[in-house]
Amino acid sequence: QQQWHQGKLRSKHYEIFPEREAYRDGSEAEQHSVANPLDDISLLFYARTIPLTVGMTIEIPRHFKPASNPVVLKVVARETIEAAGREWNTIVVQPIIKTSTMFADGDSRVWLSDDSVRVIVQLNAKASVGSITMKLKSYTPAADR
Repeated sequence: QQQWHQGKLRSKHYEIFPEREAYRDGSEAEQHSVANPLDDISLLFYARTIPLTVGMTIEIPRHFKPASNPVVLKVVARETIEAAGREWNTIVVQPIIKTSTMFADGDSRVWLSDDSVRVIVQLNAKASVGSITMKLKSYTPAADR
């Protein structure tokens, strides 16, 4: 991870060792992790595989840093948004990861397409300078590749 945080470049390097339930933060000694660990972004990809209904809250105890568990996913809405040159019906998820810079405060949102593919269409997260919005720029369905 490389992020500007409060006017300074902050670099973090993690190595995750799922087979021995461990991780390393930079050059520090290995630390205990959890079974089947996931990092912040992997958790979003994992969320794509879960049936989601507006109003539900899911707890996922798989963040590689045990102190971050459980990661909470709140399914907050269905919205239609425009991205990658088209309109998408989406499910809006609020991820809360205690030790994350982007997802700790509960103000972040992720828009997943409301279909079987669950494309990550948009992501909005707080940052020290305001907020960051990432939108899908282009998309080619797997069958058309």
